[in-house]
Amino acid sequence: MSKKLILCLALLIMGMGVLGCFHPIYSTAKIDQGFHCDIGMAANAWIAGGGRIGRIGRIDSELRYGFSDYFQIHCCAGVIFPAEPVLPIYRLGLQTAVPLESVTPAFRVEFTPFPPYLAPTLLLGLGQNEFLTLGGRVNLIADPHVYVFPDAFITGHLWSRLSIFTGVGFSDPMFYDVPVVTLGVG
Repeated sequence: MSKKLILCLALLIMGMGVLGCFHPIYSTAKIDQGFHCDIGMAANAWIAGGGRIGRIGRIDSELRYGFSDYFQIHCCAGVIFPAEPVLPIYRLGLQTAVPLESVTPAFRVEFTPFPPYLAPTLLLGLGQNEFLTLGGRVNLIADPHVYVFPDAFITGHLWSRLSIFTGVGFSDPMFYDVPVVTLGVG
């Protein structure tokens, strides 16, 4: 892929970032063997009924263990604030990847117990030393009254230790009038 095409894709998705996403993923599509930890902060905002703007923040951490270049497990924990009470977040998951020379396709699936949902995610890592991760996720909620809603996101990896996340999500209309804005640094 040419650098211009990659830059155009990145700018398009970042520009769509004003529409939001549910939870950030700061890790890469590429799997590293052994234990790894990511910690990040994100801000979410949305327009609620009557034109009011709602805002929340979140702190997320993820502990991963890569068994090989092809398989890893992970657990995530975090909090959403300011909420009354502060809302804890828990996720368990696994990821598989096929590391090719400059592109890494991966599949990740996560389970969250409250509210119960499953989130299958497709990832595409770009670059031999992955500098950009493109992803798409579907949040399958175990409630017949709540709609399935997809997310698309992009994570840029800078200096191998800093990641910037933004995404586009089509959130459940039961909770928001329009999709949520999510920007995060981890």
